[in-house]
Amino acid sequence: MFDKYIVSLSFTLLLISLPINAEIFKCENEVKQVYQDMPCDAGASQSTVDVVIQNDNSKKYKPYNVVAYDPTEFSDAENLLIKHHKVEVGMRVKALEFSWGRVQKINRSAYGPEQ
Repeated sequence: MFDKYIVSLSFTLLLISLPINAEIFKCENEVKQVYQDMPCDAGASQSTVDVVIQNDNSKKYKPYNVVAYDPTEFSDAENLLIKHHKVEVGMRVKALEFSWGRVQKINRSAYGPEQ
């Protein structure tokens, strides 16, 4: 019984560890160029595209340095927001970090303020 369990587990782990391959085809004719996951139609020139996926998140954020909270750096309004863990439009990023924690993503738009 135990041997069957080991064999089943080994087989499952082997299947999980197999690399997954997917081909991307570049199809071109006189009118347009298309990228797709199926081979091209007859009459179109076909080539494959190498896809490289990078999952390196180490360069995304700067290292976080812990800084002690100093109420003299902030206005009375910001200190009140920090004390109650709230945020407000126009609040400085440093005050926001003391109120809610480290910023992980900032949405920037050409049409409005940062979020």
